[in-house]
Amino acid sequence: MEAMLIKNDKFKYLSELPPPPEPKEAYDSWKIEDSKTKADLILCIQPSELKLVKNCLTAKDMLEKLESTYQSKRPARKANLLKGLLQLKMETASDVRYHIRKSFDIIGKLQDLDIVIDEDLTSVMLLYSLPTNFETFRVAIESSDELPELDTLRIKIIDEWQS
Repeated sequence: MEAMLIKNDKFKYLSELPPPPEPKEAYDSWKIEDSKTKADLILCIQPSELKLVKNCLTAKDMLEKLESTYQSKRPARKANLLKGLLQLKMETASDVRYHIRKSFDIIGKLQDLDIVIDEDLTSVMLLYSLPTNFETFRVAIESSDELPELDTLRIKIIDEWQS
């Protein structure tokens, strides 16, 4: 969503307050551009989410409403994300690429909530979320002098799964 708004040069309307009603031309111009920004936002959300933003007057209001709905920083959200990461286990016949994407999606959401997880801890959690058929691979990684960087580990896991 952000990329499209930046591309269309509309991102500034998410942070700007409307100009004063005088001069009328400046206000009318701002109102037209804000309406276009609202339209871009509407095109980016699911039809079921339209009811959340139907009463919003500006694009900024729409974004704030969506953020307050989906990016809750309450302790329950943090706890659910952490629990999801800690309990994430890949089934033996599953696609490892999906599993890795899901892991990094949760990590990204935690980072959005200002929760930083050490890279070594993330690597160990990722290794132990893999099924038992990765046991030899896991031991080999753990036996090395240091854990590989996350991006390198991700590639190694996918290579191991494909072999």
